[in-house]
Amino acid sequence: MEKVKRKFRLNVLVSYSANLNINNYQNPIHSILKNFAWLYKLDYSIDSNTKVFDNIDIDSSFYSSIDLIYFRSSAESTIDLKGFQKIIKDVFSYSNPFISGVEVLYQIQKHLKEYPFPNNFIRPLNYPYLEIFEYGKSEIKIPKNDLDDLFPTSKMSN
Repeated sequence: MEKVKRKFRLNVLVSYSANLNINNYQNPIHSILKNFAWLYKLDYSIDSNTKVFDNIDIDSSFYSSIDLIYFRSSAESTIDLKGFQKIIKDVFSYSNPFISGVEVLYQIQKHLKEYPFPNNFIRPLNYPYLEIFEYGKSEIKIPKNDLDDLFPTSKMSN
């Protein structure tokens, strides 16, 4: 895949309807979005049950919770903004029965300044490594689930 020269940001909103068990949807949707970050080498940060939209009264709203997922391209990214927007739109379209009661959409570009990319974020490296940036420092880690997949523990039989 060819690297993209023009850097971009994209914020993705995931809203869950009030009558939905969020536990059945949140982890799979986050996993899909994190896999896109791995695949296209995008920095990301997930703000689950975000409080950035304080002007929305969640108690009287159709939605019970909103997640905000920040994406940012890097020098290593292999997709452009329009391509990434198309993937989000296609995968999470309204016709997808898997996500009935969940809306996944991206934020309009002119509002990105109101929601800056966080200082704490994750940069996918070569699988299974992640570079975790927190408070101005970075560490390279392997997620536990990926480590378990690479080195499964087997029961010893007698």
